[in-house]
Amino acid sequence: LDHAGLRLITCGGDYSEDDSRYADNVVVYASLTGHQPR
Repeated sequence: LDHAGLRLITCGGDYSEDDSRYADNVVVYASLTGHQPR
């Protein structure tokens, strides 16, 4: 990344007991939009 940001990848959707896995992935992107000096 060339900026302050966050990437989060986690499981989503229905969980399959037979396959021991979730149906989907959830991907979240975030970017810093401002800050306050101390």
